[in-house]
Amino acid sequence: MNRPSCPGIVPHLTFPEQDADDIIYIEDLTTSQYLEQPGDIQRYTLVTDHLRASALSAESSRDFLRRVADDLT
Repeated sequence: MNRPSCPGIVPHLTFPEQDADDIIYIEDLTTSQYLEQPGDIQRYTLVTDHLRASALSAESSRDFLRRVADDLT
């Protein structure tokens, strides 16, 4: 099963000023970088949107974690 993924936490920084562009900040174990190109922003936004759409709801997440915890005990 293919699932979209991101390399760790990927904050999408937006700013209230109309002339300020969005930025994607990527940080991993040894490096960090800011992505400012529109194509990069679109790709990471698309992946984030897919992850959000495929995520369990809060209630389903709690139920899942309870089942996992029950299986461990």
